[in-house]
Amino acid sequence: MTETSCLTALGLPPVPSKVLDPYLDAAATCFARHGLRRTRVTDIAEEVGVSRVTVYRQVGTTEDAARLLLARELDRLVNSVLPTLVAVEDADGIVTVIASAVDFAVNHPVMRKVLQDETDLVGAFVMSEFSTVLDRLLLLAEPVVRRLEVVAGARDLDVPVLAEWVARVVLTMVVAPPAVPPEEFLRSVLRPLLAAGRRQG
Repeated sequence: MTETSCLTALGLPPVPSKVLDPYLDAAATCFARHGLRRTRVTDIAEEVGVSRVTVYRQVGTTEDAARLLLARELDRLVNSVLPTLVAVEDADGIVTVIASAVDFAVNHPVMRKVLQDETDLVGAFVMSEFSTVLDRLLLLAEPVVRRLEVVAGARDLDVPVLAEWVARVVLTMVVAPPAVPPEEFLRSVLRPLLAAGRRQG
């Protein structure tokens, strides 16, 4: 994987089939071990226990595998958070849900490796694929904001605008974590907003 092509070419495909899970699990292991730049298709093949040709046929290049892995992990994040969201009964619970999304990302082994050893790739990714990932995060952010509107009694919230704000904050917190824990940071920025919404209601 070359320096210029690692993440600058990253565009997210549809959520991959579960048939690809063994290959994507192996790719995740290799990315966490070697980094995105140094992982080769042969590394993934050895991890799965198949030939290099089979890996190419199933997931393509290492760049393709990274794109598929990111699409899968974002889908898993959305599907893991939404059931919790439905059960939330107050604004603090909403903050916990958002913070859990941040924790999921920053504690992911591949993301940890990239943030620790390949920080230049983060900038390339943000520049080239921010809007693509933002669109995926909006799938999570909009129901979060709608639930927040209900449980916090904050009326007249502009749901699409606030959902985009939440998605942008989450993405920013992943690539540039705040100095305080995610929940503390989110509470400090959401409380004034919710208070204003309740006053308007």
